[in-house]
Amino acid sequence: SITYKKRMGLVYPVNVARNIARVTASSHFIFPSDIELYPSPHLIPEFLAMIRRNEKKMPKNQPRVFVNSIFEIAANHSLPSTKAELIILMESNTVIPFHKHVCPQCHK
Repeated sequence: SITYKKRMGLVYPVNVARNIARVTASSHFIFPSDIELYPSPHLIPEFLAMIRRNEKKMPKNQPRVFVNSIFEIAANHSLPSTKAELIILMESNTVIPFHKHVCPQCHK
């Protein structure tokens, strides 16, 4: 039998609000995220500074996608504040790529 989602031509239900926000956003950059994901402090100002530093290399008429890697960290462990700290925590498996164990084929 055909699902309600397919019959009604709906997008994945969890993403409905995100898709509405994305389509109606009046800003140039969109940072989609889930409620349980916490971006690094200062992510937005640092991202915008990166854009300003590289503005001439990125013509406005060529759309770009910027990937934001997501990680899981062991319970009761402090968040890394630098890339060097993140690498050390990854080497010790204190930090792993998001859903590494849920979807191992996604990380190959």
